[in-house]
Amino acid sequence: MWSISPYRASPIRPDGPKRPSGGWRAAPDDPPRGVRLLPVWDAYLMAYRDRARYLTSAHYDYVYDRVGNATSTLLIDGTLGGIWDMIEEKKTLVVRAALFEAAGNAVWQSLIGEADRLAAAAGFGSFRLERCETPPILKNGGQNLFLSPLKDVPGTEVHRR
Repeated sequence: MWSISPYRASPIRPDGPKRPSGGWRAAPDDPPRGVRLLPVWDAYLMAYRDRARYLTSAHYDYVYDRVGNATSTLLIDGTLGGIWDMIEEKKTLVVRAALFEAAGNAVWQSLIGEADRLAAAAGFGSFRLERCETPPILKNGGQNLFLSPLKDVPGTEVHRR
């Protein structure tokens, strides 16, 4: 068998890949840290049948709808810690977040940073971060609720720029 890349063709070894000259790198011992905004249908959320390593069963219905569509989620220190949504209001990007459990100031400061990066990438000169108290259960909602899960959930302003 052959592997064809844009640069060259090379045979595929049936006994696996050749060991790199420097050896394989081990995965880091430290768990992942920080907050990340994962979009709807993110591959990390859709590709695995067993989701226990990043999502507790108590929060499953907040992340997945009846047919398995994943909504936009907050990855906090390597596990799903909430959901998020965004809308445009008068040329301002409004990012709403609903956490599954109470979080400290460091998490909210990281969320402010992520919302700021998202606003800049999307071309918004200003953004607002809102905290929503209770996320909806997607399995009980309408057909496309997973696309904008916090659209009807009131929020409290956390930060504005």
